[in-house]
Amino acid sequence: MNLLQKERIMKKQVIIAGAGAGSEESRTAALVSAVEEAGLIIGPDRIVRSFAVKGKTVRSEYRPEVVRQIVDEAQEENILVLVTGDPGFYSAAYGMKEKLSDYAPRVLPGISSIAYFSARIGIPYSNALLVSAHGRKLNLVSLVRRSRQTFVLTGGNLVELLERLSAYGYGDLEIYTGEDLSSDRERIRHGSAAELLRQAGKEPFSVLSLMAVNNPKAEEAVPAGLPDDDFLRGKVPMTKREVRAVILSSLRLLADSVVVDIGSGTGSVAVEAALSAYKGTVYAVERKQEALELIRANAIRFHVDNLRVVEGEAPEALEKLLTDTRDMALSPAETLLNRGSGWGALENLRREKAGLKRMCPQLDFGETGAEQTAYINLLETGSMGEQSAEKAPLAWMKQKEWTSAMEAAVENA
Repeated sequence: MNLLQKERIMKKQVIIAGAGAGSEESRTAALVSAVEEAGLIIGPDRIVRSFAVKGKTVRSEYRPEVVRQIVDEAQEENILVLVTGDPGFYSAAYGMKEKLSDYAPRVLPGISSIAYFSARIGIPYSNALLVSAHGRKLNLVSLVRRSRQTFVLTGGNLVELLERLSAYGYGDLEIYTGEDLSSDRERIRHGSAAELLRQAGKEPFSVLSLMAVNNPKAEEAVPAGLPDDDFLRGKVPMTKREVRAVILSSLRLLADSVVVDIGSGTGSVAVEAALSAYKGTVYAVERKQEALELIRANAIRFHVDNLRVVEGEAPEALEKLLTDTRDMALSPAETLLNRGSGWGALENLRREKAGLKRMCPQLDFGETGAEQTAYINLLETGSMGEQSAEKAPLAWMKQKEWTSAMEAAVENA
């Protein structure tokens, strides 16, 4: 930067201000004063249109890099950059401030849409969870499960969010929605998720909408070792309560942890992990159709929308998953998963004897145990030993390499 450029920058005064909820009445006195002093006003089109007054140059722009170019080239010395709502709440203000840092811009707060909405519905947000689903991944159901009051900024996806709440067992919760707040098109709706969805079929929601969800039965405590009878089980094997408690204690999951549960069965471990990692993601990898249905049903039963079901067999399904979650796969194994139950270790033993590479070497599949003894005998001797025709084995190895080995053992018996 040369001396002339420095002098031009020093002459310009740049203010970044929150435009408030939208109406003139929601503008702060500091904003009104900044508008009066500004020679150039820049901001998103729907905002700056209402600031177009005689004697002011108004530019419709919201991209920080383009705003910087406009400011650099501007002849005006007093410049006002507008952002929606309150700069401190899910706003573009601080990205804008960083781009304009050479000008040492001053930031003026505004009335947020949440504050306005709270006043309109008569519910304080002092103890509420405030989140944004506008262009962001959000485990809404998991967050609502833990919070008595949740305020949500939406981004044209209000119907999708209501459908998600309904699908995961929260269709009867009390909800307020606010559309086009502080404008002459403002509308407040009140009802359950199911009721609001029916209304939306006749009168669609505005893109500019907020939502407040009341959950009087919210539970912030994170359980470990839920009773076995709490889960839907069918005939699929399930990790017992005491074992789950030890696993979850050992994992020491954070709120945003990413977990992979391989051979998820009923999903009992995956569900408890999802209850702990409510801001993260839990992948339940399973190949049996009955088990897949149980995992999905248990995810709904426990309101965990952060549980993703991955259908398929290892290693293909697992390797695809790890490709899709590359950052996680590059982390040390001990930060990713609890030790396996032994069936993955058995498959790796077969691969080793066949001269094949181990599947997913970055993962810890545990060690073989008593449950795998018959299959180890099959690998070592070509026979599974004496088996009771009346008692089914604890688990079946159905992939073709194992079935071929079992068929050969029967033929040679």
